[in-house]
Amino acid sequence: MLSLLLLLPSHAVSYDIFLSKSSATAYDNLMVSYFIDLGTQKELSYSIVLLGEGYNETIEEREVTSSYVNESKPFFTSNIPAGNYTLLLEFHTKDESGISRRTLVILPTPMLQLSRKEAEAIAFKNITSVHLTVRNVGNVPLQVSREVQGEGYFDVSPDSFSLNVNEEQEVKIEFQKPGNTTTFTITFFGDYDGMRTNQSLSVNVIVPYVNISFSEEVFNKTFLRVNLSNMGNIEQEVVFKVLYLSVEGVKEFSFNRTVSPYTKESFEKRLDIPRDSKVLSVSMLYLNEEGEWVEEKHEYGIFGLPVPTPFLNFFAWALRNETARGLLISAGVVVALFLGFKLVRTLVRRKK
Repeated sequence: MLSLLLLLPSHAVSYDIFLSKSSATAYDNLMVSYFIDLGTQKELSYSIVLLGEGYNETIEEREVTSSYVNESKPFFTSNIPAGNYTLLLEFHTKDESGISRRTLVILPTPMLQLSRKEAEAIAFKNITSVHLTVRNVGNVPLQVSREVQGEGYFDVSPDSFSLNVNEEQEVKIEFQKPGNTTTFTITFFGDYDGMRTNQSLSVNVIVPYVNISFSEEVFNKTFLRVNLSNMGNIEQEVVFKVLYLSVEGVKEFSFNRTVSPYTKESFEKRLDIPRDSKVLSVSMLYLNEEGEWVEEKHEYGIFGLPVPTPFLNFFAWALRNETARGLLISAGVVVALFLGFKLVRTLVRRKK
């Protein structure tokens, strides 16, 4: 460890820089310690720079009003190419300056990083896929290959590729739907000049079994009480749709609900609909075993009978339109009179 001592007529100046070790691998946390003692109070500016072939990185640069600086700073070498470097401490004052040097050797370090180590895939279709990102976080370029451990058909795209330092590659893994829920592992290997590193992704493939149902009750006109059962083996993000009739016509109110597998639950939901509305139906949409949306619908209708939506919309429009409302009332009176006349005539005939 080199220490420099400058003797000036008025005072002594001492300074030095230290490393915790002389060589490092990628992702190592190097500790740089340094001190500067000017001996008298004065303004000081200093910098710490890492120098290499085609490389110049300032680690620290400060101006202070002090005669003494004694600090330690960490820095990482993951983005620095392998090679020989000089770590340089340089300070300046109004009338003096100094330089201290240390040699740093950064070794070639192949290293891969995956965007995730575990994944879960629901095999709705015959062919299912997962995606991930493979990144070179070492300090040397890598040739990347892969190996899959598991039964069945697999297709990895791209199958092999090159990555420079800090580059990344999106990878798609397709696999055939297995007979039962299973787990497979894909391992990515990064090679550099005979040196090798690897990272693995474990994928849990779930073959879905769907068994979901609900019952409901509308109370206080704007509240929905639901009993929800999911006896399947996958989490479901279900959608509830409430169809209702208001003076504006037939409208829809919907909301989502997440339900875990093998779960039964009850909940209440306030419906954001006018209090004078009439609920026509309540539906639940969920994914079936093919990954398609299906609907379970409970009809209320009018007086317990389903009524076509176009007719309900026309009826609501007629109630809002003054002229149409008058015609509708008149038509209702005519129909009532006609039915009354038919009833009276029937009764008279029976008496005869």
